[in-house]
Order: sequence, then structure tokens, then C-alpha cells
Amino acid sequence: MVAAGRHLREREDRRAPGHRDTPFDHHTVRIRWSGLAAGLAAAVLVYAALPDDLAGPAKVTAATAVLMGIWWMTEAIPIPATALVPLVVFPILSGADINAVGASYGNSIIFLFMGGFMLALAM
Repeated sequence: MVAAGRHLREREDRRAPGHRDTPFDHHTVRIRWSGLAAGLAAAVLVYAALPDDLAGPAKVTAATAVLMGIWWMTEAIPIPATALVPLVVFPILSGADINAVGASYGNSIIFLFMGGFMLALAM
């Protein structure tokens, strides 16, 4: 009976972090909200601090890199969602074509695998 109980505990520990029953932690929530605000503030400061003779898309790229770096370090939003920030930011702020930005993420085979993994996680 003890061995069976240990087996179940080990099985539970192998679940993905998002599927574990974790208690609500105010400290973690505070860090995430602070990271969200700090990332946005740092991105605005970097954009404003860069010289005016620098091209607009270069300033947007630098600010986005700082934003994503802070969000990755603090996990303000999930890391996979942070990786998709350029898909939203670049077409809106620098006028880049969404297809050109999306092409930088890989070709159609990569998206096929990614979609398959997302479906597998959903099941």
C-alpha cells in the first residue's frame, strides 16, 4: 500500500507546473505585477533615451528587447506569451508587415509542430 501511495505522489510531481495545486502566493503576484510595470516603464525610457537620429524601427526593437527581457526575468506573463510580444508590437509601432514578422519565427513546418503540441497540451 505504501509503494502505491509513493507512486501516485511521484506521478503528481511530474505534472506541468501550471497543473499543480499551488497555494496563492501574494509575494509572487506582487513580483509579477512589478515586473509588468517595470518592463513597460523601462521600454518607454529606452525608447525616449535613444538618440532622435536613430531610425524609429530600431528604437522600437531596442525597447521591445528590454521589455521582453524584464518580462522573462520576472515572468510577468508566461514566457511563451512573452516570446510572441514582437508579433503584436512590431506591426503596431513600427509599421512592419505582420507576415514578415511572423516569418521570422519559422516556417510552416514549425507552426505545424507548435500547433500539434498546443493541441496535445489542451487534451
